[in-house]
Amino acid sequence: MAFTKEQLRQMSLEKIEKYRPIDDTFMRIMFRDDIAFTESVLKIILGIDDLKITKQDTQFDMKSLNGTRSLSLDVFATDSNGKLYNIEVQKSNDGASPKRARFHSSILDVNYLQTGDDFESLPTQYVIFITEHDVLKQDKLIYKFKYIDQENNLSLDDGTHIIYVNGAYDKSDDNSDLAKLVHDFRQSKADNMKLKLIADKTRGIKEDKEACVHMCKLDEDFANKLKNEFAKDNAITMLQEGILSHEKIAQYSGLPLEEIKKLAEDLKTK
Repeated sequence: MAFTKEQLRQMSLEKIEKYRPIDDTFMRIMFRDDIAFTESVLKIILGIDDLKITKQDTQFDMKSLNGTRSLSLDVFATDSNGKLYNIEVQKSNDGASPKRARFHSSILDVNYLQTGDDFESLPTQYVIFITEHDVLKQDKLIYKFKYIDQENNLSLDDGTHIIYVNGAYDKSDDNSDLAKLVHDFRQSKADNMKLKLIADKTRGIKEDKEACVHMCKLDEDFANKLKNEFAKDNAITMLQEGILSHEKIAQYSGLPLEEIKKLAEDLKTK
């Protein structure tokens, strides 16, 4: 089924209305090219009032030392004191595992220590995961980790900080800005948000619909998704009719034969 440009545009706009700040595509737009917004969010999370962000990027690519594994950082920022900040917004628990946080931290170090540099020149860094679920399952709003001597409760003070912000936290008696921030990250409508910072940013993006469609590249991505879903629906209908072979259904639907076989197996189990 072919969709007209106007149909795709309308579908994209409807999709945009459902987006929340916790959703990856919308999050990128919120932070993109807006140092002041990033700075304000970091101040709320870290409680550092005099924080001054001087540079930031979204979807910033960093490569590992041996080149075998790279990362695309959701938000990467530097402050006036040279401290590094990596903000990751994750809907999946798997995407915010402690070992992934460890890898993020290590790759920041690898990329910012040049040959011959003294180890003391490594900058202080903050790896911050804002998660849709309570990954650490302690019902806390925020978890802050750094290396501690377990025997003497002495900080190693190596400048490494790993922070989890629990986006599922929802306590009506918590009126802190951080609790309001995670509440707002779950909302799709600016009118339901508590922080003016997040509400204004959300409203501004959603009212500038044409720019949002362009930035998200939803026309192409969403169209491909719709075409695939439509092809699957057609294939399922043909499988239910039981007239055509799997090979013919694959030919008519444009789907791989293996996918047709999987759809057929799924139908048997229902």
